[in-house]
Amino acid sequence: NPGWLVRQPGYFSTENVKVKDGKLILTSKTETLSNLPEGYHTFTNAAVKSKALMLYGYYEILCKPMDSRCSSAFWFYAADPDISTEIDVFEICGKHPDPEMERKYFATTHVMKHPGLEGEVHDHVEWLAPVRMAEQYWTVGLEWNEKEIKWFVNGQLIRTRENAYWHQPLNMNFDSETMPEWFGIPDPANPEGHFEIDYIRVWKPSISKKNCLD
Repeated sequence: NPGWLVRQPGYFSTENVKVKDGKLILTSKTETLSNLPEGYHTFTNAAVKSKALMLYGYYEILCKPMDSRCSSAFWFYAADPDISTEIDVFEICGKHPDPEMERKYFATTHVMKHPGLEGEVHDHVEWLAPVRMAEQYWTVGLEWNEKEIKWFVNGQLIRTRENAYWHQPLNMNFDSETMPEWFGIPDPANPEGHFEIDYIRVWKPSISKKNCLD
């Protein structure tokens, strides 16, 4: 992500993004690179941001979150002068002192700026997996249309939200961050974590018969 350095103290490093055995691998690790901006130290993280903007459709990935207190996340966002919105398909903490946190899946929406809206919108739903999220691969889906947004895990609908604000084309993102205020700081003795993405599939909305006739 060329426009964002990520939350401190972790730092996005291009060396932490690999494609191996047909999978996208995002790595977080204990290391301090030279010549980092002030406040960045101890950990490096990874991010991938799409060049294309996305809008309505069905988005599905098969992934395994990293076994680390650094986050594993799949999300959409864009920040324009008059509108700034975000859809978080998930944010996951794979390793945590609280065993329940290791099973939590956070599905979130944000509006930082929108015409006619005073203030901001931030809300989320927590879904609790039957096992630690970092133990296995999960099929995760987002259905996003003009009327509503739906989140799916292994084919199970876990959240539905009215689409009141998310009509802005957004960039697709995969990343890992240090989140000190939420997930805490990773143990420096735990050297690496790997967020593995086996596939990304995208379906456009179908065209109605009426539109075809027009």
